[in-house]
Amino acid sequence: MLRLLKRRANREEGPLKDSEKLQQVALYMGMGLLPPDDSRVQYANGAFVFCREDAEVARAAAKLYRLGKIDWILLTGGIGKDSGELSRASGSEAIHQRNLLVADHGVPCDVIRLETKAKNGAENSRFGIDTIVRLGLPHTRIILVVHPRSARRVYAVHTKIARDEKGFSADYQVVCMHDPLCAENPLHRAELLNEFVRVADWPGKGWSDPQPDLPIELLAWAREQLIQ
Repeated sequence: MLRLLKRRANREEGPLKDSEKLQQVALYMGMGLLPPDDSRVQYANGAFVFCREDAEVARAAAKLYRLGKIDWILLTGGIGKDSGELSRASGSEAIHQRNLLVADHGVPCDVIRLETKAKNGAENSRFGIDTIVRLGLPHTRIILVVHPRSARRVYAVHTKIARDEKGFSADYQVVCMHDPLCAENPLHRAELLNEFVRVADWPGKGWSDPQPDLPIELLAWAREQLIQ
């Protein structure tokens, strides 16, 4: 789809509209926006789930398990600045999602592992990896379950931490929970564009791996949109 939009920009229709540029950024940040039930999702040892309040997190992990794509589910997430009321009432985002997996989706408790201390994405990766290693979970292949508007930033941070800090090796596939972009929603737009700029800026700060396919032509536009 990215290629289609780029081709259109080069034809007589003229430059891309802002809404089309936003969709390009969404596709890039979602790393293709692969859902858990897509046939391209390959078997992995387990799912490394970056938790948040949304019930779609548990739904995505449950689908992977029911389809036989994974053997274990690691839920990582404590209480951070953006945690919702349900997560706070449960004690952590991970516990809240565990409760949903068991009660709403029938996932057996012995499939689920918890990491309940992480307060941000980097800690999700650090503490989650520590949990996998401590429990001796097989991890040749791992599916990262992430939010679509932050997927690439989460992936770029995770791979750097795994390699440089933890010496942790795995082959990763990224799967997105369901939360479609609403272009008219200013919160969606701001979240997406801020995450996009982080993907560009954070490697220079040593916080994430650079992404070689970064669409530079959209970056200046995204920065301008955030200033407005």
